[in-house]
Amino acid sequence: MFGKLMQIVSLGCVLLVTLSPVMGHSRGNRSRRNHQQHPHNNMNMIVPVSSSSSTVVASPPGVAVAATEESSGGSNGVSQMVGYVKDSIVRSIDGCKTMWSNHGQCNAIRSKQKLYKQSLKDQWLEEGALSGKQINQLLKTESGGISFEEYQFLQQGKVDRSKVTQLMFMSWGAPRFLPYYIMFFPDMLPSPFLPAPKVGAETKWSELSRSRSHAVVKTLLDLERDARQVPALAKLNFFGRKAQQQSMERTHQIGLSTYQLLMSPPTAVITKKIVVKNPKKGAEEKMEEIQTPHGPTTILRTIDNLIYGSSSVDSSSTTTSNKKEGGAFSAQETNLSLLPKSIIKGMGSLIDGGKSNPTDAILPTYFGRRKVLAHLQKVKECDDFLVKEKVDIASLGTKQLRDVCSDRLYDCMGRTDEEMKSMLREWLDLVVTQPQSKVAAGGVSFNDNLARTALMCYYSLESAQDARAASYLPG
Repeated sequence: MFGKLMQIVSLGCVLLVTLSPVMGHSRGNRSRRNHQQHPHNNMNMIVPVSSSSSTVVASPPGVAVAATEESSGGSNGVSQMVGYVKDSIVRSIDGCKTMWSNHGQCNAIRSKQKLYKQSLKDQWLEEGALSGKQINQLLKTESGGISFEEYQFLQQGKVDRSKVTQLMFMSWGAPRFLPYYIMFFPDMLPSPFLPAPKVGAETKWSELSRSRSHAVVKTLLDLERDARQVPALAKLNFFGRKAQQQSMERTHQIGLSTYQLLMSPPTAVITKKIVVKNPKKGAEEKMEEIQTPHGPTTILRTIDNLIYGSSSVDSSSTTTSNKKEGGAFSAQETNLSLLPKSIIKGMGSLIDGGKSNPTDAILPTYFGRRKVLAHLQKVKECDDFLVKEKVDIASLGTKQLRDVCSDRLYDCMGRTDEEMKSMLREWLDLVVTQPQSKVAAGGVSFNDNLARTALMCYYSLESAQDARAASYLPG
């Protein structure tokens, strides 16, 4: 009985929140009608204006539009509510039809991929250079046979299916909170069910630019706090003070590097260690300052020793996870476990479009790290497709470029197609082409997760400083 009562109360609250602007609009209409029918009741509010005055005060655009809409309104709350329900039902039916159509199109694209893989398999079997097991392993990494537009469509289909799964889980596990969750987080709906943007409203890219700029500032504040203050729960752990101190020191170093990046001029000075041959003393190390253009190449050059490592494994000093990977990087390094929590949390917020999720505050950092790693894997697969299939970057359209650049946390607000193409070419060269050539030469392994994370952080800072960003924050 109590559960039924709570469901009725919840439904009533949703209807009240939904109808509140409508009812307010109808009350405004009634007050205007009363004022028109009884103008003498408001004579004390009339302010005389001199006819000789030539001063005209222009009202803000938003106010003018609102006044026009108010003056043209005459419908009551019931009719508006009926229209709202009708639009919702129509959008739901159209969304289901679109989802079913997209599912069929995804199946057709996957069939093309399957035929392409089968042709590769037959070709490799005829050559006889590879075993059946090796062929199956190689086929798992193949995603060709389709265009880049079809590849992006498949990726969007995966996102929509995951959102449908989340909605089904929410409707089963927490049906009472589902209406509120959809109300406050409409992005959880699959793309066919999203409402159409209103006329005159903020564009998607403008909102994304503004929200991500705010997320960058919040991440910097959290980074400084974590480097200066010991968490309350960490004070209770008497045996982990040394580890906590080391973590705060790492966070402080990252904060200093970020400050230097923010304050650096267009050309940066990089201190690099070189080996100088001395005829008398032999080889000795020397620090040399190199003047280099400020940009993504400089960022990766400063952390060259962190993203590249020797691929030889020392059995006396490596862990079991190292031996499984067969590389120089441990599982903590490749899984970004050594990065500060504020960086992981900020990356998760930027990936979500700068919007904070209330569950992020109570969930452990592990879940936020898994979200970041999943996004990095998605970007890696897209990078491999672009390079392996030799996609012509110059042929990509504006929408495709914006989607690709946005996934790499590069602000598209005010950017031209040529700027985004240049950024994408540089990205692919830094994280795919150059590392592949170095790894193929032998003796080197590449930490692609850390490299992509560093570049995404750089692009986020650079975009927040750009004067074309949609935020009021100064560049």
